[in-house]
Amino acid sequence: MKSSTLVTAAVLAATGVQGCIRVHAVLTNNFLTGDVMSVQVYDNNDFYCRVAQGKRGASPETRWVLDCPNGNYHIELWNNGKKGHITHKVSDTDTWQADLSLKQTKSGRNCILSTDNGCRGWESVFESCLNDNFGNCGEFDCGLCGLEDCPH
Repeated sequence: MKSSTLVTAAVLAATGVQGCIRVHAVLTNNFLTGDVMSVQVYDNNDFYCRVAQGKRGASPETRWVLDCPNGNYHIELWNNGKKGHITHKVSDTDTWQADLSLKQTKSGRNCILSTDNGCRGWESVFESCLNDNFGNCGEFDCGLCGLEDCPH
């Protein structure tokens, strides 16, 4: 956490206000259609946004930079969505950033090019749930959704 995050956390803890920001990320690597990182952001149990970004030739080192449409959350992920940080714009004068902590992850693959001789092309899918480890994160499920976006 950055120092502004620690100050914000200390003020919120002192006033009894706590929140848990969770990020559900699904990365699909597909050689036919390209690679897509899809992210859903939750604050406590409130759903805030779903945003996606496409690239070609993504690797674990690829940095995915996504912003919620309302401008309140800025997410950066890497390592196939298993590491990252989030910036939350609370107001025009108050923002904070937190490192995201991986809580669960799963990967799999799907056949996307099938022939009479079997599968000739696969896509890989990486699903992760991360949170900011703040305050009451233990009260909220950071679950996985079967290698796809979670219903909200």
